[in-house]
Amino acid sequence: VALRTEEGVPGSPIGVEGDPLDSTSILVRWQEPPDRNGILLGYYVYFLTVGTNGEQKGQVPASEDSYVITGLKPFTKYFITISAVTGAGEGERSDGVTVETLESVPSAPTEIQATAVDNHTIQVSWQQPDHTNGHLLGYKLFYQGYNDEDVTALEIPSTDTSWLLSELQPFTEYLIEVVAFTSEGDGDRSGQVIAQTAEGVPDAPRDVVASATNPTTIRVKWHPPRQTNGNLLGYKVLYTHTTDNMVQAAVVPPNQLNHTNTDVDPMTEYVVTVSAYTSAGDGPASRPARVRTEEGVPSSPFGVKANSLEPTSISVSWQQPLNPNGVIEGYNLYYLVAGTEDEEMIQVGPQSGIDEPYTIPGLQPYTRYIITIAAVTGGGEGDRSDEARVR
Repeated sequence: VALRTEEGVPGSPIGVEGDPLDSTSILVRWQEPPDRNGILLGYYVYFLTVGTNGEQKGQVPASEDSYVITGLKPFTKYFITISAVTGAGEGERSDGVTVETLESVPSAPTEIQATAVDNHTIQVSWQQPDHTNGHLLGYKLFYQGYNDEDVTALEIPSTDTSWLLSELQPFTEYLIEVVAFTSEGDGDRSGQVIAQTAEGVPDAPRDVVASATNPTTIRVKWHPPRQTNGNLLGYKVLYTHTTDNMVQAAVVPPNQLNHTNTDVDPMTEYVVTVSAYTSAGDGPASRPARVRTEEGVPSSPFGVKANSLEPTSISVSWQQPLNPNGVIEGYNLYYLVAGTEDEEMIQVGPQSGIDEPYTIPGLQPYTRYIITIAAVTGGGEGDRSDEARVR
């Protein structure tokens, strides 16, 4: 008579090993229990993240001696055990093994912020990714001007979560992103932020041209700066008198590219410069433009003296004008008999009446005369002097 005992639960599988296949899966291998105690129906593979209670399990046919656990977290340690099953039930679990999944790329950095420090600098800050998925090796910070095609990339140590972008263009919007990386490569980029540098001073105006339109007027025109570096508020035009260094200044609105100064001295050289300004201040002055005004009419001679020499002649002397406004070419000497309108004029040289008195001959004896003097330049005849009366 042959008898068979009933099935029992099996012993635990032996030789359990595990190896990571990639960042989200682990291959587990084992050998069947030495004591099957029945017909093996299959295996249960149990796994959980080390340090947690959320255990999961997979079911494997008895014909298999390996199992791939999928859907795991990257760079995470898992504790794995295996049990065998017969018709009598599930046996004891095997000794456990701890296996760590491989590294992967990290998730995106969070809370990225960018703030302008000044017109050349932006401070960027962020928080470490919620899931580093490996040993974080560092960050890459990408930035580019809003209208630029070229992107600049900086590599930043993993210990830093802020960076100062320097040597930027003033009053320029920059697009900024941050990405973390591990040995597996770059992760997802952060959300893009836009920051604008502060205003700076503008470049110098270009192609400044100054011309004298008459003896007391200079007209200046120019082209705007290549880079305004902000909201242009206007221009400042300086006229420097080269003889006494006196400066006249004018402020011009930003939409005006010329200025006319009607209060300059005749026959005088001026140096003209133009600068643009924003809220950040004045930019550099343009290249100087030199201009000489035309000759003007002189002011009146002064200190006129007239003396009777003989019954028919008078000597006249005077001082040259305080403001000749050009080169004195001579003087017009006017005289007439008091109480009449028949005026006579004599043209005399530039030194007559100054170095020595000028004599008017051929006059009527014992007659009162009124005498005035006017200086003459290339700009014309100036004002007459005060009257001198003599008999």
